[in-house]
Amino acid sequence: MVVHEEEDVESAMASLHDQREEKLQVFWSYTDGMLTNLESLPLERIHTMLKMFAMQSTTAMECSLLELRFFLQRKVREHKLLFSGGLYKIAKPITCLFLCVF
Repeated sequence: MVVHEEEDVESAMASLHDQREEKLQVFWSYTDGMLTNLESLPLERIHTMLKMFAMQSTTAMECSLLELRFFLQRKVREHKLLFSGGLYKIAKPITCLFLCVF
């Protein structure tokens, strides 16, 4: 009986995690758009703009400043954002040039 309860709890936790990740992807879409248009922004400004636009609907989730910082730092680790001087900006894709010398 205990094993089934533990499995149910693990399943519920995984489901909540998946829902949270899905909603964070919505925040990423807004953040990507903001940084594409405005080039760079500090954490507090991104959070304020998300509260104005992405967190307005009744189904939207709240995201604290700390949660947003962790989320954006994850995007930095994934090389999708750069963080410098207190500002986040979109990481430019690296283009590789191959020179062939014969």
